Amino acid sequence: MFHRSLWRMRSGVALVVGTLLTMALSATHLCAGGYNPNAPAFIDLYQAFNDNYKQALLATHQRDKENAWSELEGTRVAWQMLVRQYYDAPPPEYRADRLWKRDLAAISTAISTAVTQAQAGDLAGAHKVLEPIRHIWLQIRERSGVRWFGDQLAKFHDVMEPAAQAAIAGVTDGDIADLQRQLEAVSVSWQGVLQFRHEPRSEERQKLLAEMLATETQALGNLQSAAKAKDYGNLKPLAQAVQRAFFALYLAFG
Repeated sequence: MFHRSLWRMRSGVALVVGTLLTMALSATHLCAGGYNPNAPAFIDLYQAFNDNYKQALLATHQRDKENAWSELEGTRVAWQMLVRQYYDAPPPEYRADRLWKRDLAAISTAISTAVTQAQAGDLAGAHKVLEPIRHIWLQIRERSGVRWFGDQLAKFHDVMEPAAQAAIAGVTDGDIADLQRQLEAVSVSWQGVLQFRHEPRSEERQKLLAEMLATETQALGNLQSAAKAKDYGNLKPLAQAVQRAFFALYLAFG
């Protein structure tokens, strides 16, 4: 789930795809069966795909047809370029992964299905198909021992979102204890995010990350305090604040 106001963070799919096309055209083809050092860097292709993918998640969740189509197309193009370069010749950190091709093929199928569903007007279906992609990448990286901040955020989201939805739906004396227990688990998962020690390269990005982490920490504290105090009237807006802070963080650093 994402929040509409976060669209302001988007720089535009055309720039991303244009950059990818430039990289692809300037690179030599893959050597047969081997890693090509002249190919676009894997991390650059992955980031281009991931940036479009996150925005496609946002657009399909919001049922925004125009932006969903453009972001899905950007996702498709970026993904095809990554697969073209690295499907048969994984980068060194993933070379020992026997499931590499299987998982990349599964992602290709998911993206193709999401595009087809979006073309048919089924944005809810497209969103549902896109969701597991981040978990496939989490599994790929975990198998190879690759640490990625976005994976920690994905794990946190899986714990946070059910608790936030429960608070938004409404809680009574009969189930407040369940929500309190959920929020304790959310707090533990959030500590995993804080302890990851992600360090962006630029000072500007470092400052932005620190601000976003502080915002989510405060929002989580406010929600947990309200649950403990059985402040039922404030649970919904406080849970929504937790969601908004997380979505901004995920779009910027996931």
